[in-house]
Order: sequence, then C-alpha cells, then structure tokens
Amino acid sequence: MYSPRQSLAHRVCCAVALVAVLTLALSWYFKGSLPEGGAVSPRCLQTPLQTPTARKINLHKINGFEYMVEPQAEYDISGCVVSTNAHWREMFGLVGKATDTPDVGMVWGENLTSGDINKVDFWSGDFTLFFQYGAGVKFFTNAGGNVHVLAATPEVYDIATGLRRGDQIRMRGALVNYYRTDWGAHWRKSSLTRDDMGPTACEVMFVEQIEIIERGTPVWYFLFSASFWLLLLSLAGIAGIFARAVTKPRPRVAPMAGPVALPEALQPAVKKATAKIAGQNLREIEPWH
Repeated sequence: MYSPRQSLAHRVCCAVALVAVLTLALSWYFKGSLPEGGAVSPRCLQTPLQTPTARKINLHKINGFEYMVEPQAEYDISGCVVSTNAHWREMFGLVGKATDTPDVGMVWGENLTSGDINKVDFWSGDFTLFFQYGAGVKFFTNAGGNVHVLAATPEVYDIATGLRRGDQIRMRGALVNYYRTDWGAHWRKSSLTRDDMGPTACEVMFVEQIEIIERGTPVWYFLFSASFWLLLLSLAGIAGIFARAVTKPRPRVAPMAGPVALPEALQPAVKKATAKIAGQNLREIEPWH
C-alpha cells in the first residue's frame, strides 16, 4: 500500500512514537519526586512564621473579580509543594475563571527530614488537600497544610498557578478572611493554627510575593512535556502517511484491444524457423527408397 518513501517515513514515525511512549512513562514516574536530605533547602525546614498584623479590611480586585479582604495575621511560609489544583481547575473551568484562588498543598520541617515523604500520596480536590500513607510511615500533620492563594497581583497569580509538585518555595503576605462580592457576604475564613484538620483547617493567604527557591525535578518535567508532544506529532505523522496512501489516485491500465503484432524484424525469423521445422516433418514421413 505504501510507496518506498512512505514506507520509510512510516517506520521512522513508528520508531519515534515508541521512544516517546517509553520516555513518557519513565518521566511520568520520576517527575515530581519530593526532595529529601541534602536536597532540601534549609529555609524549608523552618516552621511558618505568623505575627500580628495592622492591616485594615480592604477591597481587592484581580482577574475581573472583587474581594472584600479582612487581614488576620502576617504570614511567611516556606516548604515543598506536594499538590496543586490549578492545572485541572483551569482545564475544566469549574469555578468562575477556574483558579481565582488556586490551592497549593505544602509540607515543611520534619516531614522533609523523616525520609518517608515520598511514601505519602497527596492529591488536591476543589478546595481540599488529601493525603494517605501506610502503616509505619512517619508523617506529621502539623508540618503540612493547604493554602488558598489570593494573589496580590497578576504576576503572583501566574507564578502560583505555574507551581509544580516538588518545587521548594517561599510565600509572604497575610492570612485573611474574604468573600467575593458577586457571592454576597459568604466569608471564606482562614485557619490560624497548624494543628487543626478538616474542612476549616486550610490557610487562606493574601500572597504578595512567591519566591521559587528551587524547581523540583526540572529535567523529568521537561522530558515529560517533550515526549508528550513528540508522541502526538509522530501519531499525526502516521495518520497523515496512511491517509495519503489510501487517497492517492492509482494509475489505470488500458484493456488490450486484440493480439499484439510482432515487430517486422522478428517476423522473417519466425517464418524461416517454421518452414524448416515443417520441411523436417515432411521428410520424416516420406517412404524409404
């Protein structure tokens, strides 16, 4: 079905697709590994710093929304990102512009020195951080939390929604209560302690600055992204080659109208050979004298 050139291109695309699938699987497994031991920044070993605030209630606007913001405490937190809901909320657009207050799940301190942090499963819900671990795993619930990020500026918002699992970061701003004015006065309130759990345990933070101390597994994230697009391109190439092969017009062979006459140069030789053979046959049937 394929021409020689199409056959070669098809084999190349199949080989590229196979390499992309293997690289995609490998990078998916290793990307987002959480840092341990010497890979942890000393800043991420400190507990969050919470101090009294003199800020006043104010109206804040971002992403086309208005928020009534009531500051509760100054807040400075460093740690490792274990989960975020920004990416899938933007994909499906579940809440307004999707990520008006993206969640950033973080751990710090002894969770990063216990040696067991990569044995804990983390995942984000709409406004919740979930975690699960097996028997014998050391995990300290007071050294982790879920932060609802109300960004002070569009630049901070872009950084917050671009965070990935494994990133070591520092966020500075204030713990706040807020409501979005198009909701009415339905306050979302911040926890003011690290020792609570449950639906009211999340920190609601007005974030003025996000510092990325160190990116988590950047090579594996790059390979994951590159192999994903390479796989799509190779599959598109395979589909294109197939479509080209099946839709290309085939040359038609004209039917033969009758017997084909031999060229003039060949006809005498045939006649002579036929005469010779005929003569031999006649001599063979003559009587013996």
